[in-house]
Amino acid sequence: MSLAERLRELEQRGIDLVAILGGDVAVTPREFQEILRGFPRGAEDLLYSELLYQITLRRFDEKEAAELWRLIARHKERLNAELKRNVGFRVALLDYLTNKQPRVRAVRILSGPEFDDVMAQVNMDALTSVYNRGCFAAQLARELERAQRYSAKVSLLMLDIDNFKLYNDTRGHVAGDEALKAVAACLQATARVTDLVCRYGGDEFAIICPRTVKHDALTLADRLRKAVKNLGLVPDVRTAAEPITLSVGVASYPDDADAPKALIECADQALYRAKDEAGRLARLAGAPPPRTEP
Repeated sequence: MSLAERLRELEQRGIDLVAILGGDVAVTPREFQEILRGFPRGAEDLLYSELLYQITLRRFDEKEAAELWRLIARHKERLNAELKRNVGFRVALLDYLTNKQPRVRAVRILSGPEFDDVMAQVNMDALTSVYNRGCFAAQLARELERAQRYSAKVSLLMLDIDNFKLYNDTRGHVAGDEALKAVAACLQATARVTDLVCRYGGDEFAIICPRTVKHDALTLADRLRKAVKNLGLVPDVRTAAEPITLSVGVASYPDDADAPKALIECADQALYRAKDEAGRLARLAGAPPPRTEP
């Protein structure tokens, strides 16, 4: 379960993490730890960034988000003292970002369900419910900019479903759509909480892996390949056809490329080499074939 999904689940249970972290609702340390227990590993570092994004539709990196949250909390305390009531963290945030330190304009107020609908239309692929290509392009550029600023690594996985045309031709396009949904859900469940799973187009997917070196990305790629193979999606149950599998190409910033387009091209080239090999192994850009079994 991703961090955004976990936050939506808490909201459905009536747990408002913005109000808790913003000081509007008091919980004991034990209660707070119980709330965090269900979060995916590493999510704590991204928490303020994700919450601010859900309120403002602006992406802040982890350090900037934590500092901004602290400043807004102080602003809320001053507003509380002046107005002699609790104005609430969201109101303080809106005032701070529109008046005190202007960063947002033409503010629109949406309910939670309305916000989810808007985000689904803007960022999500309608068929597979992973992020779409537009979101992929924007996030890749953002991650490379952040990696450059902090001298960090970013890896990119390009993934293609092997023999998907055969699956479509044999079972039909409706079954093919269901297979794409199953593969997307599998990638989402197997990837890490910090990874961004996207549908690049057709039967091709892409995964952005922030703060990830090449060989860690290769380990993830092989784990994804095995998970998809274990879905057991075969073109024809009456034959001995193998289940559909993935080919994966891996490239990393700054080792292979220092710009989004070049990094995509590099991962794509590695993907093509992987598809040409009998075992369809995940490939590192510019590296010899890894000595692993499919």
